Amino acid sequence: MTVGLKFLHFVALALALGGGVANIMLGRQLATAEAAAKPVVMTAQRMLARISALSLLVLWITGIALVYAYYGGWGGFGTAFWAKIAVAVVLTVNMGVAQHLMSHARKAGTPPPKAVKPMGMAGPVLLLVVTALATLAFTY
Repeated sequence: MTVGLKFLHFVALALALGGGVANIMLGRQLATAEAAAKPVVMTAQRMLARISALSLLVLWITGIALVYAYYGGWGGFGTAFWAKIAVAVVLTVNMGVAQHLMSHARKAGTPPPKAVKPMGMAGPVLLLVVTALATLAFTY
């Protein structure tokens, strides 16, 4: 069971990080795209954002399951682990707010607020920080 959980955890990590980076690259292309291409690029961005959001959910579920499978609960973890959890919460809130703002703008037929762009760019950075902290937390 733990091997399957680890596998899903790592796949979700790859999808979340890859989707975030791809979305940044598509955003740059969107800025110079012709009008006819913009809806296609925006659809791809929306799909990648959903994949990343679902991947983050899978990371939370498998991460919690792995904590219980390996350690029997939340006790005994050091500072790096709790810093990882704190940054993961910031990442989750960031992604949730960005998804909400994008959904609201799409339903209203308006462009997304300017805050969405830096939020989207922060996602992969935050995920890399979470990964670095996890590496520290489970290495020492």
